[in-house]
Amino acid sequence: TITVTVSALSIISRDEWSIWYVDSEELLAGGWPAGNVFDGDTSTMWHTEWSEDDPVHPHEIQIDLGDVYEIDGFLYLPRQDGANGRIEMHEFYVSIDGETWGDPVATGFFANNSLEQECLFPRVSGRYVRLVALSEVNGRPWTAIAEINIVGAPFSGNYAPDGAIDTPYADLTINVGEGVDFTGEATDPDGPLPLSYVWRFDDPAISDRDVEDPGTIFFNNAGTYVVTFTVTDNLGRSDTTPATRIIQVQDGSGGQFIPKNTWILQSVDSENQDYPATNSFDDYSDTFWHTEWGENETSHPHEITLNLGSAYEMNSFRYLPRQAVGPDPGYAANGRIDSYHFYVSADGKNWGSAVTLGNFADDFIEKTVLFTPIMGQFVRLVALSETQGLPYTIMAEISIEGQCNTPYVYIIDPPTNDVQQGPDLEVNVSVCLNSDDHAGWGVKFKVDGNVAEKIVTLPTDGIIRWDTFKVTFTELGWTNHVIEAFIVDHQGFEVTGEATYDLVTLVGIGDYYVAMGDSITAGYGDEIIEDNTSQDGRNYGSGYTPVLNNLLTTAKGYPHTVMNEGSGGERTAEGLARLTEVLDRYPHAGYYLVQYGTNDNTSGGLFPLPSGLGMSPGDSGYAGSYKHLVQQMIDLIKNSGRSVYLAKLPFSLYLAKNVAFQEYNQVIDELISLNQIPVTPPDFFSHFEQHSEELADALHPNGAGYQSMAILWCDAIMNP
Repeated sequence: TITVTVSALSIISRDEWSIWYVDSEELLAGGWPAGNVFDGDTSTMWHTEWSEDDPVHPHEIQIDLGDVYEIDGFLYLPRQDGANGRIEMHEFYVSIDGETWGDPVATGFFANNSLEQECLFPRVSGRYVRLVALSEVNGRPWTAIAEINIVGAPFSGNYAPDGAIDTPYADLTINVGEGVDFTGEATDPDGPLPLSYVWRFDDPAISDRDVEDPGTIFFNNAGTYVVTFTVTDNLGRSDTTPATRIIQVQDGSGGQFIPKNTWILQSVDSENQDYPATNSFDDYSDTFWHTEWGENETSHPHEITLNLGSAYEMNSFRYLPRQAVGPDPGYAANGRIDSYHFYVSADGKNWGSAVTLGNFADDFIEKTVLFTPIMGQFVRLVALSETQGLPYTIMAEISIEGQCNTPYVYIIDPPTNDVQQGPDLEVNVSVCLNSDDHAGWGVKFKVDGNVAEKIVTLPTDGIIRWDTFKVTFTELGWTNHVIEAFIVDHQGFEVTGEATYDLVTLVGIGDYYVAMGDSITAGYGDEIIEDNTSQDGRNYGSGYTPVLNNLLTTAKGYPHTVMNEGSGGERTAEGLARLTEVLDRYPHAGYYLVQYGTNDNTSGGLFPLPSGLGMSPGDSGYAGSYKHLVQQMIDLIKNSGRSVYLAKLPFSLYLAKNVAFQEYNQVIDELISLNQIPVTPPDFFSHFEQHSEELADALHPNGAGYQSMAILWCDAIMNP
């Protein structure tokens, strides 16, 4: 029997909250203290220092809730006027006394948008909470939060007991038939005794035990078992996070390592060109991945994300540090990972909480980390620190144990409510099938019921790669569609099972735009929140992009999306450096809307970036000019198969800036002609010169100004 307790979730009152600790807050430029995160005003925020100093991550805020509560989760609202400071990777802690924090109750990655995001976890009692931002979505050193809310309920008056497993001391790998000695202990802060105990061994052949020390348990079946020790007090309250041990039972043939010949490097935050990240899965222990050092080095966290090619039920990974080489191997200790998180994902986009976290020993030995078996195709190892406090990460090899026995299908791309640039529709799925048990099996795809159908079978060699089950549908309507994926057997019959079917809906074939630029593209100064979400729900956030989606969808009568990749303070050179990553992030985009230059009128705070007006490649002064940088952006976008449209810089109330802005705008006219771009650039300079009331400050539009920008973009696109 399983007892499920369902309780209503509610927001804890913030009347008695106070800041317990904050590592950094901007008190000079604008005044953004930590207390803004619970002032009830979404237009204010906590922002770490930036005017006189830029302290790097991690950043953290600790809050005293004023009393003990039963805490079930938290809500995080990013700043609402732009993307800078949005948290990417985070940890969340709860404490009774504000001193002892223990392990995080939640870890993970926030989505890069302006929506409020919810993170729930098993109920825990506490008075103090701590949110740690480990990284920012664009790699900037800041953290900014508009509001924090805590989900929970008043304290029940009874603290949960806490159980711990004394032996075995750590997760174990044993052989079939071997025994493991299990002992435990328990404490209860407020002592409703006696305590009761339940040990569960995750193997139907082993019965539960109801004593504190069950003694030796023999495992006679191969597999990976998650053993739990649950303690309950005399009032019926149980430990919400039971102690666990993972016991891997092998049949003598060793672990089943996932072959690396289908692995693909999905992303890496930093790599030296001589020591690329692909070295970490080349099956050679004398090569290694090394993050950048010297003038290009960055601080932790460092992370590597891998696409395994197909889905597996994974249960462990192995980390091999850089190995000792030569007579004086001491230098090889550099870059050893200390604290780490490890994640598994079905689609490489949604990561959830870490499946395991901890610290590695400071030595050369390969380390094995067991975790609860989980199905997925993508893995991410995040190094939070280095054993000597150095900024590097080095890894000789990463290996993963897993198996593919249970048929499984999951639609990776497209997700529900996505848009693909027409006229075709591409579908890619993650699949678990093996040639021994599933020869001739495959995946059946359906669009809109029986409108279109395709079947792809398992290759005869049984090797599945990332695109083995990727299909393209043609001649579908420019509208929204429903996509289904079924596992089918060798006769083409649909197979029943827990994970043999998947479905996504509202997948549009239409026009897909990505807007790139600085804080004006990001939407700084937009005080009208009613139009911050497009009518189809595909675009959200400040600025013109959701409004432009509405206008284009209405004008053309088919689905659109306009993704916002604006980054406050970004110069054209920085946008160019980020462009390849953005192109990879949006493989189905058809158009790029580019607007840069407002931060280029000063270089290092001293001189304007040369415009390159009237110059051509090879001319003295052309290299590195505004014209050269934008031309490189145009080339990258066109070479990727997308179309690029440019916009002119807006008028500024800082009149001295307008001289450079107008010269940059002349360059944009030259680039339009040179590259035969069919859309006349929206003239934001003339518009805001005539409508200065639509400026929120000397440069950024207000809500009405962003609505006008959307109209001007729509007119330009509709009338090329």
